[in-house]
Amino acid sequence: MACQGTTGEGIQTGNDHTFDEMARSGGLVLAEFWGAWCADCDTVGAAVNAVAAEFSGHLRVVRLQVERNPETTRRHGIVTLPTLLFFKDGTVVGRHIGGMALPALRARIAELLG
Repeated sequence: MACQGTTGEGIQTGNDHTFDEMARSGGLVLAEFWGAWCADCDTVGAAVNAVAAEFSGHLRVVRLQVERNPETTRRHGIVTLPTLLFFKDGTVVGRHIGGMALPALRARIAELLG
């Protein structure tokens, strides 16, 4: 799963100690919960990479590997992967569970950015 371990423009790797601060960072934050064993996570990860670059300056992306961060995973009720959570000022304003194509992800982000 090559894309999941990478961070690029506008993408940060979160963990149990940093996630809450990252989610409260103001503006729109997309949190991608993924697992090394999750085949769909690679596809969603590629779409997340694309929107991170496309919406740079308007969107912050945080990746969180669930196996390494059980506290945050449990607190947010993540039981199926991949899961995308959308935050504004630390509040969850959207959730998507399972695969998501790039056009649908673009549309959701555009909607949330208003």
